[in-house]
Amino acid sequence: MDRILRIMVVEDDVLLCQSLEIQIGNAGHCVMGSYGSFNEVQECTRLREVDLAVVDYNLGSGGKGTDVAAWLHEAYSTPCVYLTANAGRINIHAPGTIGLIEKPYSYNCLKLALDFLYRKLLVPPPKAGCPSCLNLSPIYQKAWLTGNSPSTLTH
Repeated sequence: MDRILRIMVVEDDVLLCQSLEIQIGNAGHCVMGSYGSFNEVQECTRLREVDLAVVDYNLGSGGKGTDVAAWLHEAYSTPCVYLTANAGRINIHAPGTIGLIEKPYSYNCLKLALDFLYRKLLVPPPKAGCPSCLNLSPIYQKAWLTGNSPSTLTH
């Protein structure tokens, strides 16, 4: 890899967050920061440096991951992948939503998804197919199948 994915983690469960940080690092990428609420994300000063946000849907009293993803997309054009047990509550067509990985997930699933997203986000045009554990949004799927860049997407 020429460059690694710089990933923001938004997860309110501290143990899950720490586990995810380790898994992302073991997959060869960098966690730029971990946040447990929408307010914490908004206070971050390094958001322009992030390539991808990995977001849980239910942030407890810290808001909804969908609000975080919408704000990141609008403010910074940062794409989001949900890592959640609440897949039915995610609007996969929402702006900035690349797709989702359902909990529980395996390290292998996460690594395959991150490798795929690395090739899609940082080294287009991609040559490999999407792993079955990553449910892509139809808009990203269509764009990437035609060889387009996510920056040309309209929702």
